[in-house]
Amino acid sequence: MRPIFISLMITISLMFVSSNAYPQCTTWIGLSEEGKITDAYTSFRQQIYKEDYIAAFPFWEIVYNAAPAADGLRTNVYSDGRKMLEFMFNNETNKHKKKALASLILKLLE
Repeated sequence: MRPIFISLMITISLMFVSSNAYPQCTTWIGLSEEGKITDAYTSFRQQIYKEDYIAAFPFWEIVYNAAPAADGLRTNVYSDGRKMLEFMFNNETNKHKKKALASLILKLLE
């Protein structure tokens, strides 16, 4: 009986932790600009799929600034953002722009 109780408690604890993984991150659910944000999300994902990171960036910025947790079920705003920003960083020649990109990459890791 005791091992079942311990397993049950671990399961409940894990459910609580996973459901609150990004409690500080905003989702687009219920936001007044939900339609604009979801449209930007769709556009940025289409450009990421084509590996057109330069075209994806402005759409990604809209989503990241308004709802970094997307709908609360997706984490690709961060992972795609990191991939896109690393590509842009590696291909940038202007040292000031490169520094700004590095700061944005580090911000994603906070």
